[in-house]
Amino acid sequence: MTTYLRPDVYVENVSSGERPTERVTTSVAGFVGVSRRGVMSTPLQVTSWSEFLEKCALGLDTPFLEDFDLAYAVYGFFQNGGKRAYISRVASDTKDKASVQIPVTTGLKYTALDEGTWANTDLTIAVTDGTVASTFDISIKMYGVEVEKFEGVTNTSTDDNYYVKAINGVSKYITVETGGTVATGTGTMSGGVDGTDDLDDDDYTTAMAILSAVSINILVVPGQSSATMVNAITTYCEGRTDCFAILDAPSGQSASDMITNQDSINASDYGALYYPLIKVVDPLSTTGKLKTVPPSGHIAGVYARIDNARGIHKAPAGEESVIQGAVELETYVTTTNQDLLNPLGINSILSKDNIGVVIWGARTLSATSSKRYVSDVRYDIYVERSAFTNTGWAVFEPNDSVLWKRMKESLETFLHDEWLSGRLKGASRTEAFYVKCDADLNTDTVINQGKVIAEIAYAKKKPAEFVVLKIVQKSA
Repeated sequence: MTTYLRPDVYVENVSSGERPTERVTTSVAGFVGVSRRGVMSTPLQVTSWSEFLEKCALGLDTPFLEDFDLAYAVYGFFQNGGKRAYISRVASDTKDKASVQIPVTTGLKYTALDEGTWANTDLTIAVTDGTVASTFDISIKMYGVEVEKFEGVTNTSTDDNYYVKAINGVSKYITVETGGTVATGTGTMSGGVDGTDDLDDDDYTTAMAILSAVSINILVVPGQSSATMVNAITTYCEGRTDCFAILDAPSGQSASDMITNQDSINASDYGALYYPLIKVVDPLSTTGKLKTVPPSGHIAGVYARIDNARGIHKAPAGEESVIQGAVELETYVTTTNQDLLNPLGINSILSKDNIGVVIWGARTLSATSSKRYVSDVRYDIYVERSAFTNTGWAVFEPNDSVLWKRMKESLETFLHDEWLSGRLKGASRTEAFYVKCDADLNTDTVINQGKVIAEIAYAKKKPAEFVVLKIVQKSA
């Protein structure tokens, strides 16, 4: 409290008690897949295709792999409007890093920064005497081109340019062992193993679990479309409750195959399945050949684009859901096929004249009518996460009517803004939502358990899935 000692006018800033309303992000994607480079066991955040190249393909001739879909999916994500993603690299236990000793067998061991065959034969190291006595210059080359050089390193641990300090944590290609001695010589890396020849479902679920360390809204495991993996992906999202899975159909499936195989896929509120696969121009081809790829990464980008332009309450489907980069479809879905696929929660991808390749389905795999649409579930996740964020300040506050009032006001402010923004249904705010946080909910028993309970309800908008036009001819 301010002490007033002289006659004067005093100004005091008094807090209103209101808490600012924060909206959580809705379209941060988590990708699980095989890349040529990248740190293992840690999610890598990327905010652009260039950053993906920097972290998962630095120095390499291409990030794309003929037999794996991750790079194609990430490229499609950013191409279609994605802004931020986390990458979890998949490999089996046989993965290993390339290395070389200079001089051979007796010298200092240089090890590739991350696992894989990327460094085998293509990464070379040359150690020469420096311009100052007892110093060395270390040159690192990829494909014969120098990519890094460390000049004037020493073997003295107290020197600022001690070789361990100079290289480890600085180089984007190698690490060096401690306690060794730098000596002149040259060498070529070998012994790196990708750990991809013996991949199984457990390797993918292990990589999925790594994403639990970060906040994501969308999960993409491109190309992993077996019933076992689809069920594992949705189970993971159900366990988290804060992210939604975009699922790929298997390659080469007819509509009849999809209908038959649907029996082996579990119902889930936390996933949407898309059919068929799309064709894109293959960067590995010098003649512009098309490559069939899973659409999940591209669709994640469409989710992000529509979230940004319209809001998460808008179903990510329809004429504005053009999939950029998609040139053709693996197979074409007829209206008769759609009549059978749509009720099963299989969302069709169509080629529309004068529009392009678009998403023409907005259903989840849920068996619950209130969770039927993608926008239903994703909006619920968004509200729950936003409410969680906006009430974190209440933890350890005195549990009384003052706290209940502040929580009620904070949540009402958030939902009122949602209603004004057109995301909720209702002509008035009382029709759109309500918030209750009072003594009826927070009894002495509840308070003694260390809990405070707030109840919110809101009216979501449903997508206009079936637009029926009645045309009547009228005589003059």
